[in-house]
Amino acid sequence: MALFRETVAHWRRLGDYTHQLTTLRNLVHLLARIGVDDAAAVLHGAVTVGSTPSFGAEAERLTAAWEHARKRLGTSVAEAAAARGRHLPLTEVVDEALAALDALTGEATSAGRPVEP
Repeated sequence: MALFRETVAHWRRLGDYTHQLTTLRNLVHLLARIGVDDAAAVLHGAVTVGSTPSFGAEAERLTAAWEHARKRLGTSVAEAAAARGRHLPLTEVVDEALAALDALTGEATSAGRPVEP
């Protein structure tokens, strides 16, 4: 988790949203796998909207993560979380990802925003 946090923060510092998107898509899978379903659903909504589709194994992992989160949260709760993610600007999606990772790793936050490493 700490390495994922460092990676998300790194891409944010560089303003590299192409690599950030790939990182966040992989984070959806990891969060769903460990049962952090609300964050997984929010991020899933955010990374599956737009004009950059996933293909192959990445798409399969996103679909599987969504199904696991939806099953555990219930369809209406999962859909609401995904809808929230679909409407967030990417900078706020990154904040959501960092907040979820901070909760898992115990990182300090400042005024609701994760502290950069």
